[in-house]
Amino acid sequence: MVSTGSTLPARAKKMAFLRLSALSTVRSMRAQGPGYRRRWDIRWFMGVLLMAGLLSGCGPLGEATRPSEETPPPGTPVVASGPEQPVGAVTPSPAPTAPKPPAPPTPGPVPTPRPLSLPSAEEVRKQTAHWKVFEDPKLGLRFRYPADYEIRIQPISRRQVGLSIDRPTLDPHWGTIREIFVGMRVFLLEREDPRLTTPEGLGAWSRELPEGENPIPGGGPIRVVEKIQVGGRPAFVIQEPLWPGDPPKVQSLIVIGKERVLWISLGDIMYLNPERAEKLWPQQMILLATLEVTR
Repeated sequence: MVSTGSTLPARAKKMAFLRLSALSTVRSMRAQGPGYRRRWDIRWFMGVLLMAGLLSGCGPLGEATRPSEETPPPGTPVVASGPEQPVGAVTPSPAPTAPKPPAPPTPGPVPTPRPLSLPSAEEVRKQTAHWKVFEDPKLGLRFRYPADYEIRIQPISRRQVGLSIDRPTLDPHWGTIREIFVGMRVFLLEREDPRLTTPEGLGAWSRELPEGENPIPGGGPIRVVEKIQVGGRPAFVIQEPLWPGDPPKVQSLIVIGKERVLWISLGDIMYLNPERAEKLWPQQMILLATLEVTR
């Protein structure tokens, strides 16, 4: 039998003593019979067992319990801590720089508008001898046009009518298309607008047109080049943008009547072939020389 003398640590001695005390108490209760067990205060017995359980997790009396130290796995770097060790400054990563937007394209030079030089009355009589005459009292228009062209009228809104002078032709790339000679938009005014006598008033009027009635895509601004007379009525040579955001560079003509405003698109906007546009330009000038706005 192995002796449990001073060779045992103090903690083991205390645990053995408490367990022996609990066993002795139980044996004494059994020896005294059931009557004595009924008079025994069970709470005292449970207190003894509870104390034994609490002391089983404690170290020797008078010694502070030390926290367990875990050994890191091999290869783990040891980081020193404590107030004596300086904390390394963390350098933040630089935020990603957004790419700079491309610079807007430099607008090209505005083309010089072609001068509207109307032919003389004698030249008009010679050139229009075989032309057709268009006259519409309701629209308030009268003019001559080449006999091989057709006129198509299309209502656009309650106060605007579109008029196209064109003809069918065969294109080598697109097949049969409508070759436009002159395109017009007739605005039906309820009364004469005094603003339409100045370039500033004309620009304000064009900006106020609804999207569906404005001949300019996106309702862009117009540039008034000069004021002339057409058929005894004031007219403005203008430049307008071809697409939204473009500078005004497409040449058109606006003729002002008392109850009608005639917006005429000339060859610059109608033809992709510059040679064809140059050939038609003299004929368009003859048409303008015969134009009368009767309302």
